[in-house]
Parts: sequence; C-alpha cells; structure tokens
Amino acid sequence: TVVNDDKDSIMSSLSSVIETMIMAVIISMVIIWLFFGDLKASMIVGSSIPVSILSSLILMQLMGFSLNVITLSALVLGVGMMVDNSTVVLESCFRATDDTGFREFSKAALNGTGVVYQSVIGSTLTTCVVFLPLALLSGMSGQLFKQLGYTIVFCLTASLFSAVTIVPLCYLQWHP
Repeated sequence: TVVNDDKDSIMSSLSSVIETMIMAVIISMVIIWLFFGDLKASMIVGSSIPVSILSSLILMQLMGFSLNVITLSALVLGVGMMVDNSTVVLESCFRATDDTGFREFSKAALNGTGVVYQSVIGSTLTTCVVFLPLALLSGMSGQLFKQLGYTIVFCLTASLFSAVTIVPLCYLQWHP
C-alpha cells in the first residue's frame, strides 16, 4: 500500500526548472543579440551553452549526481555564468579584428582569445573558489549543498573550456 506519493509534485518541480533553464538560454541569446547587434554573435555564444550544459551533465554523471531540483537549479544558475566567459572571448575576437586590422580571421580568433584567456581563467577560478565551500560542507547541510556547489563548479569549468575552444572556432567559421 502506498502511503504517500510525491511523484507528481517532484515531476512538476523538475519540469518547471527545465522550462526555466530553456527560457534562460533563449533570453541570454536575445540579450546578447541586442547588445552585439549581430545574430551570428548571439548564435556563437549560444552554441557554447549547450556544450557547457552537456559537459556539466557528463561530470555530474561521473560524480554520481542525479537530476533533481538542486542540481537542475544549479544548472540554471550556471547558464548565466556560462555566457560571461564566451561573451568576453567573442568581444576580444571582434576587437582583434577591428583594432589590429586582421582580415585573417584565424589570427583574430587566436589573438583575441590569447589577450583575454588569463583574465577569463582568473575570473572563473575566483568564482569556483566561492562555490567550493558549499561542495565541502559536511553533515545534513553538506548533503543538501554538495551537489549545488559541485554542479556550479562543473558549469563554470565547462564554460571556460567552451569559451577558449568553441567560441574562437565558431568565430573563425562564421566570422560575423
């Protein structure tokens, strides 16, 4: 005999978080489109988001985390942070094309990324350091926040990798 069944409320919470994540990706791309004024630039940054989310999900699987409200909420938080690294690298690629007059987009992508990669790494590491204590908590609160902390660190690490590899490659291929 089933005494209590919370399946419907849990599934409703999970679907709500997934909808929020999809809306966050779409809204992020629209905002980037508004500020860059170029649909290709928005698509370049937008292409790094699914790569980062997929990489984060793979790392979560390797750590044995399940998809629950905490981990999905951390992914939603991570979406906003994922866009930062990619935007900085893309803007630097634009600047390398405009300022130095590189018409060879491969040089612009390499130089643009090279100018900011240390700053992007430093920024990502400092943000990861802020969330690592959540992952290292012990006791009951540790069980609750461990997955949150690790998932955000996974998101940031994946976005760093995506920003220094996928964004310059997409810039080279699509050069807006």
